[in-house]
Amino acid sequence: MIEHIAWDDKYKVGHPMIDSQHQHLFELADKLYNVLEAGVAWERSHVEKLLQECAEYILFHFSSEEALMDEVEYEGAARENHLGQHRDFNQYVSSLLGKFFAGETVNLGELYSFIASWLVKHIVLEDKKLGEQVRIFLYGE
Repeated sequence: MIEHIAWDDKYKVGHPMIDSQHQHLFELADKLYNVLEAGVAWERSHVEKLLQECAEYILFHFSSEEALMDEVEYEGAARENHLGQHRDFNQYVSSLLGKFFAGETVNLGELYSFIASWLVKHIVLEDKKLGEQVRIFLYGE
């Protein structure tokens, strides 16, 4: 059985745009979880559409975060580590999606578990640091 990981306000980083995008990422992950939990065979086209939506939104979100980093002058090792995690995530998910779109079998449970656990870990360990920089830069907190 796959552990369901749901949005919780404790994942807020303090920037409305980023928090809203994170919530949407959890909603997309929930859609994937629901496909898995339904226990029925879904049409490949339905799963393909969902995976494409996830991939596109993740790229949009990473782009938004990276633009925010520029805006608030988030630099140094913290930025490089953050960007490295984005790259690693993209490589892993792109590899699995590439296999799926090539007609290979992909373990959707593994994909969901990876996305959900990575998202929580990344928000708690990296995005919260970015949130602190945003509050300092924009609000002097």
